[in-house]
Amino acid sequence: MGRTKELYTILLALFLLYAITTTSFQSSLTFSFIDSSDTTHEIMATPDSYEDDNDFTSAKNISLNSLQERSISTIDDVDYVMFTLDSFYSIEIETTGTSYDTRLWVFDYKHNQIAFDDDGGTNKFSKLSFDIFKAGHYFIKIDEFGNDDEIENYNLTLSATLIVDPYVDDTPYDSYFIILNYNYERSLYPVGDHDYFTFTIFIEYNITLETTGTSGDTVMSLFTDPEDEVTSEIAYNDDGGVDQFSKIILTNLPPGVYYIKIWKFQDNDVVLNYTLHTTGTSDYGVDLEGPEVNVFAPFPSTSSSSEIILTASATDPSGIDSVQVHYKLNDASWKTIDMINDMVVYYGICIGPLEVGDNYTYYVTAYDNSAANFLTTEDNSGLYYNFIVSSKDISDPLEKDDSLNYARSIDINSTIERRIFPVGEVDYCTFNLAEEYNIVIETSGTSGDTVLFLYDENLTLIAVNDNSGVDSFSKIILTLESGNYTIRIVENGDDDVINHYSISLTVYEIPEIHEFTIQLSLSLILIVIISTFFILKNDWKRKMKK
Repeated sequence: MGRTKELYTILLALFLLYAITTTSFQSSLTFSFIDSSDTTHEIMATPDSYEDDNDFTSAKNISLNSLQERSISTIDDVDYVMFTLDSFYSIEIETTGTSYDTRLWVFDYKHNQIAFDDDGGTNKFSKLSFDIFKAGHYFIKIDEFGNDDEIENYNLTLSATLIVDPYVDDTPYDSYFIILNYNYERSLYPVGDHDYFTFTIFIEYNITLETTGTSGDTVMSLFTDPEDEVTSEIAYNDDGGVDQFSKIILTNLPPGVYYIKIWKFQDNDVVLNYTLHTTGTSDYGVDLEGPEVNVFAPFPSTSSSSEIILTASATDPSGIDSVQVHYKLNDASWKTIDMINDMVVYYGICIGPLEVGDNYTYYVTAYDNSAANFLTTEDNSGLYYNFIVSSKDISDPLEKDDSLNYARSIDINSTIERRIFPVGEVDYCTFNLAEEYNIVIETSGTSGDTVLFLYDENLTLIAVNDNSGVDSFSKIILTLESGNYTIRIVENGDDDVINHYSISLTVYEIPEIHEFTIQLSLSLILIVIISTFFILKNDWKRKMKK
């Protein structure tokens, strides 16, 4: 009987071995650690009271020095806001909230982008500050970084401080040097303020000097001697312009140095904003050349910002008609945008957001205001101007990657140093497998508690792990087919920072099992099974004879 039990045990073991062998020759142990740390959640944000405000035409007004409570109610929701300045102001635009990640843009009344910010405020909210902003109509745009999440609630604050006329031009000896055929925006503030300008001509000119504005009553004089502006006065006007503004027209003005004085009639009030228009034409000089154009290095540094301000100067005796920047982002086609004339002969444009690694190539063209409308192209002698955007965060070379849309690539069999900062930050990275592999994804560091998430190319969650690595770090071991995958890393609880951690991606080839070995193993198993059967049969027959 003991022999029979032994043989039955052998037979059962062989059948199990056969079953395993015939169904799993090329399988390997695959496992992941699933826990409750998946922080994916659905927010049902309520549309705020300012909707619909998803474009320039539907933008809602915000008053100076006020706060608006808003939301990003769908992942593709965008909030547009407009505000108006009646003079020079220093302004600050800020978004705040308990969590989430906003982006912020500012545009002029022509919808040209002036500035952009992503994380300039508290945590991952946005903030823009300007020491001086001239009078005009402006637009603000706010969205959620990556457009892949909602923001249940955030605050938009616009702070503004009126600036006393920022130009030091209150005496003839402090006169502001100007060029004809340009416009200059100024204010007469406080009461009693006087503005002085000076220009020089080298041939006879026909000139027109005119002030305009939404409200105010200006007086203007033209003179030649800064020590005696009354005796040397050659022209004076009070209400020759539109409404109560001023206008002086002179023909055949001889070469020389001239001074302009502008003040409020009777010095009894302020003029918060006015524009001095200067026009000069000559019967003796013909403009046969395009403007003089200079392109300046990008500011601020491309190594510390994903918003880049491009600037150039453009001057011409006939004035400037337009200045444009022509650019190519990475391998895309060339595009063209107008640059903004904000500082007399200086032109600028803010571009962004740009991603880490973006290659930006550009050149500048300018047309003059002559009848021929001559063109000048400044393209760095045909080599074009160029910069590559690097990370804002020197401690994390993949930043900013807080969204699936901005996930960076990690090479197989490599390790990247990273950090979770500030509180609530999320890190994404992607990788590609050309064939089936056993993979190990692991985080490590001196301190911290990470949670790892792994998604397939359809962004379906396939594995989560919290503490299977060393200490409180994470580790996922899987067999993956060829394809594209995304890794997401968060701090467990989203309530602390991790100043430094490493993430590694290691792949192992799956051992190949040769068909001959498999067939031989099957044959031996079958022989043993058949032999065992006959042994048991003979044993049973012997027992029956007894």
